[in-house]
Amino acid sequence: MKINYILPLILTVVFGCTHAPRNPDSLSFNQVVQQIQSDIAQDKLLVSEDIHATRFYSHGRQTAKSILIIHGLHESPAFMHGFSQYFFDKGYNVLSLRLP
Repeated sequence: MKINYILPLILTVVFGCTHAPRNPDSLSFNQVVQQIQSDIAQDKLLVSEDIHATRFYSHGRQTAKSILIIHGLHESPAFMHGFSQYFFDKGYNVLSLRLP
């Protein structure tokens, strides 16, 4: 993933597009989702199995709050699936980020 835009994407997903300052350069929720999906596709090329790549659980719309889950040392998003699914079931969009 390219670091120059991943932080703004994470902040946009976590805090929501409606909380970002309004300007012509701000991304819509759908644009953020498309970029995350593109990044996930690239991330899948870097891991031995797709289950270990970054995962995004989306309700298909912007939710009031979103959750960012980061795995621990020597783990992957696969180990955080239970937490991710729990928060997704509670109504949050969840990004389970894979760290190198």
